[in-house]
Amino acid sequence: MPSGGTATARETEIETETSAMTEQPSPSLEGNGLSNVRGAVYLPYRVFNHYQMWDRYAPAEIERDLTFASNLGLNSLRAFASYTVWRENPAAFRDRFDHFLGAAADRGIAVLPMLFESIGVDPTPSNVARDIPIRSPGGAVLRNRGRWGETAEFVRWFAARYGDHEGLLALEVMNEPGELDHRVAFVREMLRVARETHPTVPLTVGCKTLDLNRQYADAVDALQFHHNLPPTADQMRQKLGEASDLSAEVGKPVWLTEWQRTRAGPPDKMLPNYDSLADVVRDSDIDGEFFWQLMLNPAYNLKVRSMGRINGVFTEDGGVYSLEGARALAGFDEWDAPQIRPEWTETAGSE
Repeated sequence: MPSGGTATARETEIETETSAMTEQPSPSLEGNGLSNVRGAVYLPYRVFNHYQMWDRYAPAEIERDLTFASNLGLNSLRAFASYTVWRENPAAFRDRFDHFLGAAADRGIAVLPMLFESIGVDPTPSNVARDIPIRSPGGAVLRNRGRWGETAEFVRWFAARYGDHEGLLALEVMNEPGELDHRVAFVREMLRVARETHPTVPLTVGCKTLDLNRQYADAVDALQFHHNLPPTADQMRQKLGEASDLSAEVGKPVWLTEWQRTRAGPPDKMLPNYDSLADVVRDSDIDGEFFWQLMLNPAYNLKVRSMGRINGVFTEDGGVYSLEGARALAGFDEWDAPQIRPEWTETAGSE
């Protein structure tokens, strides 16, 4: 409901249903805080990149979404920071991130912020307003080692300010840097800067595959891999076993930080189907997992978005796209919320 508006009968009904969700205690992080991680990737509803999230930051909506996450039994969220917004208005970004971490901690949720993003187009004034992925930093900075002092300033500020915050899980230096030499060098330099600034803050990198972790294994505290759309549940089970083996080999926890569903199968291969993998992921030996994504949105990747893929659990009014999927994520059949299919989802689905 807009600020200052009057609730309609349906809005009042949704609010009542949402507040009556069957709640379970969120799982507590274990050991050094890097195990028993159960989370989701977070972008607000109908927000498409890190710039939009922090430029349009709405505290009441953030608190609402964090409550949804807590009600689902999550103890972590993986969310983009925004170097671009920080460069434009450091005080505003500081105040907004302070609120985000504080509100998360109040709900027993630890945040895994992604400091930089490799995917998307350059953060030009015209691009940041578009509903597309935005890379951070831009290519001109990333390819010029002489300008890495600019990004190092952000890493130092972030690690110093938030390294001891109770709402911080770890610092993810970059999402999916891949194996291009200049990106690997950039990530290793930012890891060095973060470690130098705050020797004990946990560090990690959003690697797309398990093998890419070997580029950073000596410099991070937790390994990551993404496996969004395995062909079958058995294939996911095999990959999770390989992740456990790698964790044992290097002696560090491993997290699956992006997963969605099996690639094929009912009800429609382009729509959310978290129940196709939730039990497999939960029953594995890995230390943490984050599904993509908490809030219902068109796909982040433009190619699959054009094919009709949508991801997510919650609508902005507290409904869920699939009650069966939400119950699978929560881990028990009694979990409840209204099932709502927003009008914009009606054209999504099959290629």
